[in-house]
Amino acid sequence: MQSSEVSKNGVARKDLQGSSLREAITRRNGANAIPSEAELDASRAAWFANLLPDQDLWIFAYGSLVWNPIFPVAEQRRARLHGFHRSFCMRSTIGRGSIERPGLMLALEQGGSVDGVALKMDRLGRDEELRLLWRREMLARSYEPVWATVSTDEGPIAALTFVADQHAANYVGHLPLAETAKQIVGAAGLLGTNLDYLDSTYRALSAYGIEDAYLGKLLSFCRHMIGS
Repeated sequence: MQSSEVSKNGVARKDLQGSSLREAITRRNGANAIPSEAELDASRAAWFANLLPDQDLWIFAYGSLVWNPIFPVAEQRRARLHGFHRSFCMRSTIGRGSIERPGLMLALEQGGSVDGVALKMDRLGRDEELRLLWRREMLARSYEPVWATVSTDEGPIAALTFVADQHAANYVGHLPLAETAKQIVGAAGLLGTNLDYLDSTYRALSAYGIEDAYLGKLLSFCRHMIGS
């Protein structure tokens, strides 16, 4: 694979380690479509300024991080976050859609509760892993990082998660299920199809015993639209 190519089945480590993803995005959406490396570094440094080397770091995963975390996971627990719910509320013209046929990406919006997976990042090489995580989650200017308390069977833990930035240019808010499914079906971008993203997320959550009614209904709508 050439350095200018990007993985088609979800973001890969090599996409984040090298320049292929950044170059592909700027070719499609312009040089100002994403933050500079200096901006990402400054943002990351501010968020983890008080993180001690021997301190555990948990990430609350609710979307693609569940099935494609990229970073080494030392421990994982099924977890629930109160005060937020899962929503396809971010328009995607890069990863899972195009300018001509935008897709939709998951984010967390306020209200309700959401079940996901708490992932403890391995401490070995954590600085580099955080750099890659920040590139992955903050490159599209769609999310806001937040510290939150999630409940697990082993007790509550503090975790970092990424919620919808309602001031982002690609924030679309709540959409009816039928309209959401219509946008997802057929949309594809640098990282693969929008429908694969939905299906992979639903399957990964189900493997943890999490039956998400919202995602299940969306899949049914999508399959009906494509006649399968």
